Amino acid sequence: LYFKKIDMLCKKGNTTEIIEVKKKAGASAIGQVKGYKDLLELDETNTKVSKCKVLTNETNADLEHMAQKSGVDIIVV
Repeated sequence: LYFKKIDMLCKKGNTTEIIEVKKKAGASAIGQVKGYKDLLELDETNTKVSKCKVLTNETNADLEHMAQKSGVDIIVV
């Protein structure tokens, strides 16, 4: 079911990235993308997600701090 919810799953060679797209992303976007990572790696045992990213139009210092501690990249466009 979560496959229908992942916004972008990018695979190239041995690299797999999950990208979540959110307008004015908050802390829940970080948890969401990390949850997708856990479920994907559980179901596809040969897949190791190398990076989780959140693509958003707006960020703040708290979100940046939480993302850094969680190993999630924030991309502001």
